[in-house]
Amino acid sequence: MNIARMINDFSVARDIEAAMALLHDDAGKAVADLKTAEEGLRDRRNTMDRQEYFDGRDSLLAAAQQIKAVVLAQYDEDADANWNMGVLLSRLGRDSEALQVLERAREARPDDVYIPHKIAHSYMKLYKHRPDPEFLEGAIAAAKDAIAVEPDAKSYELYGETLFTAKRYEDAAKAFGTAIDKAKDQDVKQDGYLERRMSELLRRYLDDPHEALDYALDAYEADPSNRRNVEELGYAYTDTGDYYQAIPLLMYAHAQNPELRITLLKLHDCLASTEQYDLAMEYAERIETHAHNRPLSLAKKLRIAEDSPKHAYLAPQLAATMEQESPDSYDTAKALAGYFFANEEYERALPYLKRVSNDRGGHMYLNRTAQAMRETDDLAGSEAIIRKALQTAPKSPHTLLAAGWHFHDTNQMDQARLCAEELDTRHPDFRAASALKAVTAEGYNGVDWIRTHDA
Repeated sequence: MNIARMINDFSVARDIEAAMALLHDDAGKAVADLKTAEEGLRDRRNTMDRQEYFDGRDSLLAAAQQIKAVVLAQYDEDADANWNMGVLLSRLGRDSEALQVLERAREARPDDVYIPHKIAHSYMKLYKHRPDPEFLEGAIAAAKDAIAVEPDAKSYELYGETLFTAKRYEDAAKAFGTAIDKAKDQDVKQDGYLERRMSELLRRYLDDPHEALDYALDAYEADPSNRRNVEELGYAYTDTGDYYQAIPLLMYAHAQNPELRITLLKLHDCLASTEQYDLAMEYAERIETHAHNRPLSLAKKLRIAEDSPKHAYLAPQLAATMEQESPDSYDTAKALAGYFFANEEYERALPYLKRVSNDRGGHMYLNRTAQAMRETDDLAGSEAIIRKALQTAPKSPHTLLAAGWHFHDTNQMDQARLCAEELDTRHPDFRAASALKAVTAEGYNGVDWIRTHDA
């Protein structure tokens, strides 16, 4: 059949008219035909004028509202009519209304797993546009209902997605793990999506990069031609410190999607970590030209200039350019906080340190901020931010480290020693605490010690 002719023959107005002619005789058939008309419109979106497409949607919605009134009044036990009505309304962006008829479809056909799936998706769409906890709770409950009807891989995947959205990351990982096991048991052909989601979840939210790598390898094995699987394996290798393994994967992923910033950032960091500074500088430039983020590009170039003797001469000019062009950028603040602190320019570092330490995730800069205050004779300021940190996050390794150094530098050695002991007990692998442990240890003999600017 000639596809061009099919497209030219399609008329949403004609299809709506035909569906509406059935309204009073068979509203179930009317809504099914209207749903088919919407599918036809959606399939042709890329071949239509933008305004023509949205005019068609508006016409479909107006017709759907008329049919809905009849379905609600006369078809309360017709599962198909309510299902088609719910799917159509959801596709037309009316998910609140869709839920009303989808719930009736579920009552009429409680053993149909597709209905709770669609209910969960509608709740998730509502939550995306308005993060009301009730929408999220509705999605989670519907996903549980889907599992009760059909405990297969798709239902557990859906449950995992709703839990992930709720930031219940450990529960989400369990659900995804079950979905993976179910898919294997059912011999369902996999494209690596579930394994990729598990890898991302473990890397980014559960601080388990090595287990994440196992799943990333499984995803890649499932479909090595999938760009997303290649990306995730590159990210996983980066996060486990296997930079040489990561670099070719990230280069391939970048070539496939040049504007994706996270790939460029990971690739830059791998190249810098393996001291391939010339190439790292090239990819730092691409953060501006490809991902359109000049402040971040300059920040990455400054990092190279700090680490590479060959590029060190660039650092002062890069810092000056950043201060001039984007002083309010968070990326600028992070880069200049570290740069000026490392060069013992504490007065210049402090405004940037205060900015980043007060931001989300800024706990890593707490120690440097407090130290810069002490170096500029602001002992009261150092005391204040340490006390606040001890109140809000007393068990955090960054809080204990910053507090330990504050107490050490203000000659409160008993308190400093307690912080060091707490670090040793709670966070024995926290390498940044090694110098503090050394200077507070019993029998410390005053040998030279190094407190790195990364602490």
